[in-house]
Amino acid sequence: MDRLNDLTKELAAALAEADVYKEYIEKRNAITEDDTERIKKFKEARKSAVMQGSSEDEEKSCKLYSELMLKKATREYLLSEKRLLKTINGIYDSIVSDIEIM
Repeated sequence: MDRLNDLTKELAAALAEADVYKEYIEKRNAITEDDTERIKKFKEARKSAVMQGSSEDEEKSCKLYSELMLKKATREYLLSEKRLLKTINGIYDSIVSDIEIM
């Protein structure tokens, strides 16, 4: 297990050096506290819409998302977050396929 912990730390360090992560940090630092709160509200509404199937929450999350996309800083942040998460998901998918987990 110690080897896995060491490899996890090494992977996290490599990810921290990746351009996709550096861009994410740059975009995260460019948004205001108010932007951060609006993004959190959007994510909460989106999660609720997905988990509960609520059309009200779906409408709320769509409205919040549209508002966030209008502002350049929040749009760039959300897009950079999406690219980072896509990278992390790719790593996960690679691990899962290599050890044959269904």
